[in-house]
Amino acid sequence: MKAENINTLENILQDAELTANIGWDLVHLLLPFLPASEKCLLTIARLGNPREVVLKVTECLRMLDFNPDDHSPAEADDQDHPRPSSPSRPNEAALKMLSEAQNNSLEVLQFNVLLSMLSHLHPRIKTKTPSRFFATSLEAIVATVSRGEVFAEALMPTVLQFMEDLTRFKDPELPDRTTVSIADENQPSQSAMNQAEDVIQKRLIQAFLTHVLEIYMRSLNAPGDVPGLAWAARLYEKVRPKRQIPGRLTYHDMIEANSPLQTRTSMMKRFLSLAKFYRISLDELLHTILQSGQYTVTENDSEDNLPDSADDVPLSTNGSLLLLAALSSTAFLENNEELFPNFNIFPQHAYLVDTFLGDNTSSGINVGGPDTEALLDSILVLGLQALENGHIGPPKDDDAFNRYLQVLSMVSADSQSPCLRYQAHNLVTNVLCSHPSENVRLYFIRDTLEHCPYENLKVSAVSWLKDETVKACSKDVISRNGQTSMFATPVPLTTAAAFMFSDLTNAILSPDDLELWTDFKVNLSFYMSILNFYYLLLTAPGMRSQLNIAHFHIRNDVERRFLQPLRTNCEVFEGLSQDSLIARMEGLDGMRMVQMDLFLLVDVLERVSNAARSL
Repeated sequence: MKAENINTLENILQDAELTANIGWDLVHLLLPFLPASEKCLLTIARLGNPREVVLKVTECLRMLDFNPDDHSPAEADDQDHPRPSSPSRPNEAALKMLSEAQNNSLEVLQFNVLLSMLSHLHPRIKTKTPSRFFATSLEAIVATVSRGEVFAEALMPTVLQFMEDLTRFKDPELPDRTTVSIADENQPSQSAMNQAEDVIQKRLIQAFLTHVLEIYMRSLNAPGDVPGLAWAARLYEKVRPKRQIPGRLTYHDMIEANSPLQTRTSMMKRFLSLAKFYRISLDELLHTILQSGQYTVTENDSEDNLPDSADDVPLSTNGSLLLLAALSSTAFLENNEELFPNFNIFPQHAYLVDTFLGDNTSSGINVGGPDTEALLDSILVLGLQALENGHIGPPKDDDAFNRYLQVLSMVSADSQSPCLRYQAHNLVTNVLCSHPSENVRLYFIRDTLEHCPYENLKVSAVSWLKDETVKACSKDVISRNGQTSMFATPVPLTTAAAFMFSDLTNAILSPDDLELWTDFKVNLSFYMSILNFYYLLLTAPGMRSQLNIAHFHIRNDVERRFLQPLRTNCEVFEGLSQDSLIARMEGLDGMRMVQMDLFLLVDVLERVSNAARSL
């Protein structure tokens, strides 16, 4: 085949009988000549033998090789422009270069034309079981897009167009698969067979949609801290508008002002429109994500695995999660209560959290990975929706309650996205406060202070104890048994004292002790949170007397064991020479940053010391 013969071939292919006989055998020969050969290929799809051409197109799809290194060598050599699969967040220039490389790739052009051919071919297939051909094509598309995940943003508009083209030939009023009945299994009626076939095809495209949605959302990576479509942050902005920082862009405004994010939003609207057309219900999505196991389409799928019924076609677990979150979040933001999923924090969301994020999860979600931020965002927004709707529910037991909080606390500590960390913290804080037992709440706070290896979570634990104490003392809270709230007594503070006001007398810094310095620096924000809380206890007359802070201060020897070592360490830092190991390790910029933190620490230390003298 030569390029100059393409126009001649196009004229020859107008012979319907000839094209029906030989068209299928020309597909693989014409693909390398795209875009010049596009008209020829579409003519083959229109006039060729549909069953033979579908099989050839499917074969060609599976042979596509998406390798960005082969098609954008300049980018491969430039380490300043990471690809979307990189753990780092690329800048806008890098994304633009990658987008151009994606759209100009020959494989992308071939993929686009092959799917366009399929949208013409499948409506032409007239057999008793067209779903056999349909399933094979959809499996090939999913496997191909999965291999070309780096190109997913370039491929997905064509995939969506393919699904939208199919809506012209599919009846949206197809019966639900549970209503299909066959009176005589040995001699089913023709109408029953047709009905069952329609249900299988509907189910195939429902499953297909969830799989390609997962691939697309996991491939996304844009400038700024916008995980997926930032559903959790946008919901929080809606229900807590007064918490927004003045002068700072909201996530809604951020998405509206950013072209890649606008494209992402437009793509999601098309997904949701298709989900509604094919009647993917919230109940079915919820049922899917609450089941153990996960279905994954692989390149080993073959005709031997083709479905005999709709029950043989499971939805993607992760894709169902993403779609459920998108449908319900859109409904929440638009005040459409009919589309809220009907589930509680306990046990449903707790099961979801444990299944997707627990130690033994098989969902493939990496809490710290950018490729799973959209999945994390979906989990968090479903919990926030349940919380805002007052659907908390009773936990199975205290262990289940603590387990739920511990797993989400790890997200608030480990996620690469500050947005996700903050929303995970909000969810943990509100669910913790919802438990009716003060003993359970105090146990979780103490357990976090005692055992958690993450300094930022220990800061959160101090904040939880502070909130409980302030609320109990300021309102004279009465517990359910008619007694004064435990948090309005010295018990909680005394319980947590050993883990907050620990003995630092053996942790005095020296200029060349890097281990002690590292430990001190890591805990700076923890010390700050303790000191700010303690200053409140020392200066609020009601709490100072009610909690007997004078006795607490003396009994726990707070001055000698905690406050004085902190002062000494600040003085050691101020006296460091440029030749010390600490100064050389930190460098000039590092020393300046630590100096700013220590300036705040010295300030609050002085205020706490002055207040403590009045005791």
